[in-house]
Amino acid sequence: PSDEFVRLFTKQVYNGSITTNVKQQFTQLVGDAFRDFIKEMVQQRIQTALDGVEPRASETVPDSRSLDCQEGDEEIVTTEEELEGYHIVRAILSKHVNPQRIVIRDTKSYCGVLLDDNNRKPICRLRFNYSQKYIGLFDSQRNEEKFPIETITDIYKHESKLVDTVIFYTNQQAKPKLSAPPPNNGEELEALSSTELSET
Repeated sequence: PSDEFVRLFTKQVYNGSITTNVKQQFTQLVGDAFRDFIKEMVQQRIQTALDGVEPRASETVPDSRSLDCQEGDEEIVTTEEELEGYHIVRAILSKHVNPQRIVIRDTKSYCGVLLDDNNRKPICRLRFNYSQKYIGLFDSQRNEEKFPIETITDIYKHESKLVDTVIFYTNQQAKPKLSAPPPNNGEELEALSSTELSET
């Protein structure tokens, strides 16, 4: 894992100064945790396939479909870089939305990050399958624009756009439905007078 990724997790559990020795210790811990995490999820998918039962979603684990799944005849495996990118996006947005709502969903061509596991709420797409990496960001019409990045931590440079996208979705969700306006009293009186005149 990169230094920035290790530092991100170190700050969650360690309040002291991050010295070289501390960084080395946490680099080993984060690396081991990632390997164990991927191994556990792969084993879970294998067991699920054998049992014919979908695993229950965990609150702290991304959507298991994204880690090792089938699309057509090709197997999709989420890479460590994609997981690292997902966690960076999640950390950026955790100040604005419950991080449990931010879900990873991998495909053959890109690794998607969604709000509420909803295809109509794409946050970004991590396109890391080629030598030139890209992050795909969305406007209010859900049009994707791809930006080249050199390292995974370059995702932080796009924080404002990621935040704007999530705020747009949450505002859309919170927008109240418009009800029909109340009748105008003047119009009611005019209609009533016309009715009375026609009856006399």
